Amino acid sequence: RLWTRIRRIQAAVASVDAGAGEDLPWGVVKYVLRTGEAVVLADPRGDPRFADDPWLKTEAPRSVLCAPILQRGAPIGAFYLEHRIVAGLFTRDLIETLAVLCAQAAISIENATLYESLEEKVRERTRDLEVRNRFIRRTFGRYLSDAVVDALLDDETALALGGELRTVTILMADLRGFTGMCGRLAPQQ
Repeated sequence: RLWTRIRRIQAAVASVDAGAGEDLPWGVVKYVLRTGEAVVLADPRGDPRFADDPWLKTEAPRSVLCAPILQRGAPIGAFYLEHRIVAGLFTRDLIETLAVLCAQAAISIENATLYESLEEKVRERTRDLEVRNRFIRRTFGRYLSDAVVDALLDDETALALGGELRTVTILMADLRGFTGMCGRLAPQQ
């Protein structure tokens, strides 16, 4: 029976401390991520590089193939194949075929990451609009009709400051008794 595992392995997995679990042959995977080169093991039990790998000891696969998933030349994951019955099943020729699958996996991972980022931006923009709408309703709803508030909500630029930038001169003068005189005049005067 052929066991295939495709796992996205983030940068943390490549660190020395990562991969403490026994759910994957972390020694092989970390080696592939560190070197960026595929590994073909005809009999993993006899390879001294991975003699301490708990997965290889307990599961005892007879053939192993692990190839890096590269994105712009940097490893972002690994494609792992093992066979538990036949030794020497995977050959170096299979690496070329697997490279095509790894390239497609890298594209798919990047697309998923971009889609996730886009969804987060949509959620953020939705939250911003909800805050803006609450502000408009709370601030202008007390003084303006619902129709005017709805018009403000429908137009994103309705609250934007407009006009043009000009240099102006302001003359401020305080005339003696002006405030008192204004208080005695009727509004029409």
